[in-house]
Amino acid sequence: APAGEFTAMADVAVGLGAFSALVLFHGTCSVSLTLLNKQLALTFPHPLLAILLQNAGAALLSVGLFVVGVLPMRPVMRSHVLPSAACSFVLILVLLSSFWQLKVASIPLVGVMRNFTPLVTAFFEWVVYRRSLPENAVLAFSITLLGSLLYSNQDFDATAMALVACACNVLLAAGMAIIESHLCGQLKNEQTAQGVNCYRCVMSVPWLFPMIFLGEPLPTAEALVGQSTALLVLTTIFACGIGQAAFTLSSWGARPTTMLTTNMVYKLLTTIVGSLVFPTDVTPLAWVGYAVSVIGFCVFYYPKFRDLRKDKKS
Repeated sequence: APAGEFTAMADVAVGLGAFSALVLFHGTCSVSLTLLNKQLALTFPHPLLAILLQNAGAALLSVGLFVVGVLPMRPVMRSHVLPSAACSFVLILVLLSSFWQLKVASIPLVGVMRNFTPLVTAFFEWVVYRRSLPENAVLAFSITLLGSLLYSNQDFDATAMALVACACNVLLAAGMAIIESHLCGQLKNEQTAQGVNCYRCVMSVPWLFPMIFLGEPLPTAEALVGQSTALLVLTTIFACGIGQAAFTLSSWGARPTTMLTTNMVYKLLTTIVGSLVFPTDVTPLAWVGYAVSVIGFCVFYYPKFRDLRKDKKS
């Protein structure tokens, strides 16, 4: 019996260690991807080409993981093509707006504005699916808005263009969440979530070629060597890693509360590290505004935490 108990404890320890390591990897990918994309947006004036290379690289990595048996995917069906193509087009707009906001806005401002994303998503769900808004949506929105106004007023690097870029990214990211949810629900019996994620990357390539040809000058050979090459390679790896880590954590039974908490920690770490790597001219009052916006985010999610704790106890 003691030997059996020791073996069980060892299995739990190994499982907890693997879970903790995956959370650490997920966080590293999240923080690194934002900061590296910020540097890429500032130094590489070809965002569409960057998105093409990142998505193509992520697709190749996903296929490689599937071939070696790490990534579960099912056979592709013709009916998957058009929905995935529409989803991938919106994905391009989200990534393009993300590069835009990282180029013109400070890391803390990006973090503050991202607190609006779940609120806007809930509003879109109300409009599209007629789902009732959360009981505290107005209060959470008001608190987040107050914090955002306070922060942006005290961030002397914030411009009207930066605010517009961040707002566009919030709206597009919220719309993308609705479209992804619909696509995953539509294909849930035919394709895995990892497969849908791979679809998005693959189907974005046909969209990006004409967009690059029509709307972006071709880079010089010098622009594709040195720091830009390293940034493109690293961001591709981290983009693939963050997606697969999130899907793996979910498949391992990570609760939504765990994912929300870790994402909040990642965002705070990104803000702290980003403020050191990319300094911005803000007052102490701006950080009060940042904290208020985080409180608004927490107020929005508090009922979800409460309901999940009730379900766990019952």
